[in-house]
Amino acid sequence: QSTLGHLVVTASLSDLIGSGAKPIGLLITIAMPKESSWSNFENTMLGVKEACAAYGVPLVGGDTKLADVFHISCTAIGHANSREELFLKSAAVAGDDLWISSSPGRCHAAVMALSHGLTELSDWSSEVIIKPTLDRNRSAELAASGLAHGGTDVSDGLATDLHDMCKSSKVGAIIHAHDIPILPEVASVAKALGVPGWVPTLGIGGDYTFLVTAPESSRPRMDEMGFHRIGTMTENPVIYLRISDTVIYPLDDVGHSDFLRRTFADEVVELSRRFESWGNAE
Repeated sequence: QSTLGHLVVTASLSDLIGSGAKPIGLLITIAMPKESSWSNFENTMLGVKEACAAYGVPLVGGDTKLADVFHISCTAIGHANSREELFLKSAAVAGDDLWISSSPGRCHAAVMALSHGLTELSDWSSEVIIKPTLDRNRSAELAASGLAHGGTDVSDGLATDLHDMCKSSKVGAIIHAHDIPILPEVASVAKALGVPGWVPTLGIGGDYTFLVTAPESSRPRMDEMGFHRIGTMTENPVIYLRISDTVIYPLDDVGHSDFLRRTFADEVVELSRRFESWGNAE
């Protein structure tokens, strides 16, 4: 239950972090069946409070209700001093560089590792899934610089969230597969399963990193802040994944979707199968 509380807070704050807003408060609503134990409620709130303390965001209010099934929701409140601090989903510009704040694919690789019995990565996988982290300091530094145009958190997967940003901004993008930063653990999982290291990075989300776009002139400062340049925004409203100098594919919206009502494991399997043939073209 404490894990659930931590996840709810992280997921809610991710939207603010991915747009440059500074989180200033959280509201939590919990609905539980009458027969629920006090310890369930207490453990859930323990996770919420631990996450709030870790992120330096106060819990300022909320509500509790009786319900037929357990339900928890979180509303994160954010602030920005000016529009220039924000990098919004609708503000990406053709010609901008595309950057990511840290290595994606951790949750996807963790699910793959646990599903396929890669026991040497069990501890890492469990930690990645149940206690994801946010790039909040990097977001704050970028917001203060005013360099970024568009942005979005990567909570549903790099491909899906990039599609959402491109649709909102009426632009397209080209991602360079081999420029995507890959953690050693992610690379190890991909190697064990016989797929390229970049395959897990496009997947189901759960990493809570974020994408931003910025003009070419900002490259030195973006590098200095620790961002990774992975592509370019284009006028053509199509997203492509470049595998090599001679191989490029249209990149579908292949990440997580609540509307499809599939498990993370099912999404991982489908995505890995889809990209397996692409990897063979390298």
